[in-house]
Amino acid sequence: MDAIVERIENGMLILELPDGSIIEFPKTLLPQAKEGDVVDFCVSIEKTEKRKRQINERMNKIWND
Repeated sequence: MDAIVERIENGMLILELPDGSIIEFPKTLLPQAKEGDVVDFCVSIEKTEKRKRQINERMNKIWND
């Protein structure tokens, strides 16, 4: 999902979503963002699966040691 940086106020990015709604997002998480930029939000299935595997490995190590 894309969002457009409408403006920046008090350290917050004011983002417009495709349906016209507005959300605030901390600028510290996207310090390079500026007015007019397009921000792309997506769910990374590959990274999620990798993280799940890492957590499972850690848990198995804890319980098996």
